[in-house]
Amino acid sequence: MKTLHLEITTARQRADASPCYGKPPAADRRRVARLRQLLLAAALGSLIATAHAEDTGTLRIVSGTGDFSTVSASHKTLTVRGGTTLSGTVNLHANNVAPPNHIAPLISTPSWGEPSTSWHEINSWIPANESDQQATVAVTVPTTPGVYHVLFADFWEIGAEHVASGTNWQVGTNNWNDGDEVARYSATQIAQGQANGMTVANHLLPAGSQPYDTPLDAITLVVSDTLPTPAIRGDVAGEPEGTKYLAFGTPQVGAFSATISGGKTGTPVIVGPDRTVLLRVGGDVPDFSDFVITKLGQPSGDAVIATCTDGTRALLTVSNP
Repeated sequence: MKTLHLEITTARQRADASPCYGKPPAADRRRVARLRQLLLAAALGSLIATAHAEDTGTLRIVSGTGDFSTVSASHKTLTVRGGTTLSGTVNLHANNVAPPNHIAPLISTPSWGEPSTSWHEINSWIPANESDQQATVAVTVPTTPGVYHVLFADFWEIGAEHVASGTNWQVGTNNWNDGDEVARYSATQIAQGQANGMTVANHLLPAGSQPYDTPLDAITLVVSDTLPTPAIRGDVAGEPEGTKYLAFGTPQVGAFSATISGGKTGTPVIVGPDRTVLLRVGGDVPDFSDFVITKLGQPSGDAVIATCTDGTRALLTVSNP
């Protein structure tokens, strides 16, 4: 790749060199700043032209907090009731192979809603090489049952809006209706991103849409309107006679959290689809009797985070055989 050396003489530099020039006017300073931006963008455009041939890097989900606390590199699916508001953070690991002087914005966007207004900038310029990034996510999922996604992507562009729209800056106006938007990536592209940290996606250039390797990962949201709330009356299956449900966590398909009678204030448990207790505070971690559970999170799908007596946190499967 050719390197172009450019030298810009500003009014300030001329003033330093000659008494004939006074303080540079504001308009001159703005023109120089704009020129520098365009020169950097031109260099970036040359780099994008070879992006598909060169590896652009990867983006991978690592963990989360809040409503995304069960998300991990190996678990990226949440089952929720329609209309639920989810909030928390998602921790990402980016590997940006661009040279240090090339801009690479990082964005998030839901797969529903209006693509031009629903995206968010996470970082306007992630550094070259490997870095940890954190996204603050707050979304209200659709009320219509189905499969949706929260997507995370970065790319070599001069602005986050170009990444979200899939439109190169040289086009002049972001195109939000050509299907190149990150929010409209296909199920195949999303699955590829979740597996590999990147996918191949079209980006609109002046000459038309061209495919490029694009760093990508996503959280899958399975929205259901039939999340069960078990009856609070009756004994808890498989427990001593007289053991009752005292409270329930967020209803969801499959396993659910609850508090059952026992102890001074009740015992937090995870109940399986067959209504038997799978995990309980004060009980052992399955297959690891040396670890006693002191806290249970809210299950997501068939997974739940448990905290043990020594502070160890474990991601456990919660489904009946």
